[in-house]
Amino acid sequence: GHMEVVVGTSMGFLYVLDCFGTALPGWPVQMGEVQGQALALDINSDGEVEIFAADTRGNVAAFAVSGEEVWSRHVKSLVAHGAMAGD
Repeated sequence: GHMEVVVGTSMGFLYVLDCFGTALPGWPVQMGEVQGQALALDINSDGEVEIFAADTRGNVAAFAVSGEEVWSRHVKSLVAHGAMAGD
């Protein structure tokens, strides 16, 4: 298959783009300013990849590939760096 690209913007948009640079259905989603790298992995072990991102307003969220929000939290602090995952 073809790979996708995930990118957040200073205007607060989180995009998933196909191999031709076209936004996938359901994208972009609106957040606050995204400074760190987004993370793409199966966060909840359901066999599907989720997209995780954080913004400078302290919001952290996971989205399904469809762009639907899986969960979100507010961490009461600016998040300027990309996320890491561990098991």
